Amino acid sequence: MAGPRPWWASLLATHGLATLLILYLFGLVPGVPSPLMRFFREHEALANVLTEHTQATADLLRTNRLICRGVWQAAPVIQRECDR
Repeated sequence: MAGPRPWWASLLATHGLATLLILYLFGLVPGVPSPLMRFFREHEALANVLTEHTQATADLLRTNRLICRGVWQAAPVIQRECDR
């Protein structure tokens, strides 16, 4: 006679593969990290990097505009081109 079935085999036999997969996705399987939570952590990290990059780009454009205006102080017509 075989020993008792593992918990996941009992779950699979009684509730089906879909239930086991849902538990896996939400990290409710003991000892197995959740791929869904990992995805959310990586997505948040990427969003933070993109926000920092956008802010740095805006700062560089602002600095370039100020430098351009300073270089062309004596020529107001050309200085207006710095804002484009």
